[in-house]
Amino acid sequence: MDFYYHCIVHNLLFIAVQAISILKSAYNFFLSNWLFLKFYLIQKRFANAFFRDTIEKFLVSNNFNIGADQTKRLKHYIEIMPLLLGDVYCLIWGRALSKKERELLTYLSAFAPLMDDFFDKDKRDLSEIRSLIFQPSSFVPQNDSEHLAKFILEKLHALVHPLNADWKETAVKLLEAQQRSTQQANPDLSKAEVEQICYDKGGFTLMMGRVLLANPVASIEQEAIMNLGYLIQFVDDIFDIWEDSQNGIKSLANQSQSMEALENVYCSKLNKVYDSVYDLGFDSKNVSRFLNCMFILFVRGFVALEQFKAVEKSCGGKLNPLTIKRSLLICDMEKVSSMLKTYTYYIKYCPKKLA
Repeated sequence: MDFYYHCIVHNLLFIAVQAISILKSAYNFFLSNWLFLKFYLIQKRFANAFFRDTIEKFLVSNNFNIGADQTKRLKHYIEIMPLLLGDVYCLIWGRALSKKERELLTYLSAFAPLMDDFFDKDKRDLSEIRSLIFQPSSFVPQNDSEHLAKFILEKLHALVHPLNADWKETAVKLLEAQQRSTQQANPDLSKAEVEQICYDKGGFTLMMGRVLLANPVASIEQEAIMNLGYLIQFVDDIFDIWEDSQNGIKSLANQSQSMEALENVYCSKLNKVYDSVYDLGFDSKNVSRFLNCMFILFVRGFVALEQFKAVEKSCGGKLNPLTIKRSLLICDMEKVSSMLKTYTYYIKYCPKKLA
């Protein structure tokens, strides 16, 4: 009788512990979503005013036109990037993003999609782009987008004068990474080279924003920032697997032998982010709140991978994006089923280490 009694008590305690863990994860999920929504609404309001009073005013007064697609991209960047680079990152210190920091990050975010075109469309030389970033007043634009890029960089320089050495050094490294990323169309590029390019591109993009924040960058923090930026790039590559494959671009996602292997790598990189952020030695509550918020972004990777693994299975265990319909490799995160999966994966994994 005592044996059965102890078994029942043990099982009830186990169920209670699991229930508490699930409730805690559910609380973190809803709290993190609420924070994300709060930050998004704050930045969206700021971004709308910024675009109207700064970007649109400059374009209209000079009779410039950057096109509907570029305008849409720019608006998206200034709504989302400052949220991740600023509002969410500041959680790690337990403070809010300042008005000046928000303005700096919004200017930087407005420049980001324009810089992509310097490499992808305009085929500008690296030395010319460096001249624009470090001495925008002497740069000679060749089209309306470049005029806007020059205007944004001049404003950024005026706000942070002089730009600190860390920002300049990071800008050089990001430019070099961006230039190397053009090699991703090279069929002879190795998997290790693809990974290094993505690590540098994602890491230094995040670092560009980090050095604009008031808190000095500690040497131990650099590894955490690079790992975070790399994982953000990893998520982008997963979602862009079809498009990158069609365009002949080698990425972290389309170079994997299988979706299961890709998921294993993704889990490994996520664990590395956890370790490097916790190793910073900041207040554990602040660190947990920061990681819980970031996981809302990272959990999207698991939702997409689940869909792609199902597609791979239906194709006999071999997924080739070049022969598969686009609709099968586009993960719509606005679908109710995707939202439910986001919640499920959040409860399952956050804030745990992954096996």
